[in-house]
Amino acid sequence: MSPTSETRKLMYVFDELPIRSGLELVSAMRQRWVDATDLLDAWPDPPLKEWLRTRPDGDILILALDMEKSGGARLIRLQAEFDPDGPLEFQGARIDGESLERAIRDADPFNPESAADLTRFVQIELLRPQLNAHIETPRPSLSTQLGHRLHPMAMDVVRQIDSLQKSRLQSTRDRLQSMEQELVELQASPAVKAYRWLSDIRRDRILRSLAAVTEGPAAAKLLRADQRLSEWSGQTDSFLRSSVFSLHLDFWLSRPLSGQGGVDADDLRRSVRMASAPAERARIMLAYLFASALSSETPTEESTKAIESAASLLGTINAIEKMAPASGWCELWLRTRDAEVREKQEHLRQSVKELATQTYKSSPTDLGRLIPALPVMELLGMDMTRGLAELQARQKREAEQRAQREREQREAQERAERERKAAEKRADDERRERERLELETRKLRTADLQQRAFSLPSKTEGAKERITALQAQLSELRRQTGSMQEKIKSLEALLVQAAGMTLEQLEAHNMKLPRWQGYSPEPQDTNDRRQLVEQVGRVVLDARQDANKIQHELGKVSLTDLDALSPARLEKVRDAARSLTTAEGRKAHRQLEMADREIQEVERAITSITHHQRSLANLSEQIVSVNYRVEAASDKPREFVAKQRRLDIWSLAVAVPIGAFVGGIAGTFGGMILALMILWATGTNGNSPEWNLVWFGVVWPTVIVCAIFGAWRPIRDFQKNTPKVARG
Repeated sequence: MSPTSETRKLMYVFDELPIRSGLELVSAMRQRWVDATDLLDAWPDPPLKEWLRTRPDGDILILALDMEKSGGARLIRLQAEFDPDGPLEFQGARIDGESLERAIRDADPFNPESAADLTRFVQIELLRPQLNAHIETPRPSLSTQLGHRLHPMAMDVVRQIDSLQKSRLQSTRDRLQSMEQELVELQASPAVKAYRWLSDIRRDRILRSLAAVTEGPAAAKLLRADQRLSEWSGQTDSFLRSSVFSLHLDFWLSRPLSGQGGVDADDLRRSVRMASAPAERARIMLAYLFASALSSETPTEESTKAIESAASLLGTINAIEKMAPASGWCELWLRTRDAEVREKQEHLRQSVKELATQTYKSSPTDLGRLIPALPVMELLGMDMTRGLAELQARQKREAEQRAQREREQREAQERAERERKAAEKRADDERRERERLELETRKLRTADLQQRAFSLPSKTEGAKERITALQAQLSELRRQTGSMQEKIKSLEALLVQAAGMTLEQLEAHNMKLPRWQGYSPEPQDTNDRRQLVEQVGRVVLDARQDANKIQHELGKVSLTDLDALSPARLEKVRDAARSLTTAEGRKAHRQLEMADREIQEVERAITSITHHQRSLANLSEQIVSVNYRVEAASDKPREFVAKQRRLDIWSLAVAVPIGAFVGGIAGTFGGMILALMILWATGTNGNSPEWNLVWFGVVWPTVIVCAIFGAWRPIRDFQKNTPKVARG
């Protein structure tokens, strides 16, 4: 298109520059490439779009710009449209076959001169966003969060942690600053410049826009190269998003330290390296990808290495699974009972196997997947090979240990068998010796029991005379005990009358006089009553306890002990002693024990007779003492009960009229209020006959009922609060 064919009457302003022709627009945008790409990235720009419509074939140009996806590609279209005779530029540099070959040579990853700068630049480019995120992430101070909840001694530890975090953050800032300076120096390197230029060409799909403005076989070559680069870029992104990297790192972070010479630290560093190596290699090999995309045939040297590494990795994995089919890689990497860690191991195993299978089955032309996969396959292959060797060594060691354990078990069984036979022999010898000793002991014991059995009649002669006296004394004591309990009950009844409460209530109040409802004694009466109740109550409690003890002691005198001295029992004991000489074996032992028990029972019966005689003498003295104390304490309650009875009757005589009077007054007021409410509700006039009927039919019955209730209440309280013993 000739510039002279354009009209200059319409002006467009770009970055404060007046633009009247397409050539002026292209020249201005070439000089201000960044501003131009920013403007075209936001396409469509309405002023520029309307201005382009005024150019020849403007609508077709607008459609071409709409088809492009980046500002750089749109600028290539504008250059080809408005400056067809001039060179096409990208980011201030001419772009054609020669410039692309030169950039590929400068960014060649296999060139030692350029590889070092290019590798360092890619590493910084990947690491810088992580450091920036680490610095920009807000981290509240632990001392601010926990200061009000911590002990002062713990605050020193928290401050040290805060100081350590600040020092690490400052170290990260210093590291990032040094990396920025190094990055500025690396950007001047021809290899880095070529890498960045090629990276932007692939990102903006410049080769496709060049193919659109080129004619002939060169257009097909550029379009095929753009399609290959786009396809490989998608393969790379899909490979880098594989879950194996996050699962691998998460597994090693969740694994507990084993302390085996730093092996875990090496595994963790290798896992981190495996996560970053494919991204680094995919970027470093960008020039190789451009050369492969522009060539007529795709080279397969690098992709073949990745496929071979994947095949080797799959072989190692299959060998591991054959050696440990049940537990899988749990035996390879870590033996643990943690269900969460074992689940992570299983997910990692599946992901690694799927990634290796996918890489192995990839076509050699899938450079976007195979180039970043090569370091991953190599690292995983090293890991699996080392794990396979460890697994083989472990199984060999376990086989040796198992053989050692089996040998030790056989030796232990043989030793146990020898010890068992020796123990059986010792037990047999001990059994024979024990039987001999038991036989001698039984003979001695039989002689002793026979001597004791034949001497029992002489011992029981004196015991029989004491039995008759003991039975008479026991009957007399029981009679005295019954009389004593009757006296105690009589004293308890007097105490209940004196206190005005039941005996259980007195015991619950520790024999202190309470105030009961409807009665409030005078001060002098209260003091006398309390003093009387405390004195007599103490005597009652002591007497009751002594009576219970006496009754308990009488219960111990059992007639079964006396029956043991009967003539029939003695004859039975002598017969049992005589039969000992004819018994043998276990029967002899049982008869020996039986005779011993019979003789011991007779001897205990003789001994208990003497003990019961002494006990009955003591009980007789205790009964006399209790009777004396009960009779001495029975005088004052009788006098006090009579006085209390008179006071209660006088109190009741005063309370009944007062209650009737108070009830009548309350009934008068209540009846008047009720009558007025009835008259008001019915609307009755004061001069009508119904007035007197309602008045006398409601007020007087209410007064009578309330007076009866007021008089009945003191009588009810008197009956309720006066114990039955007192009323009787």
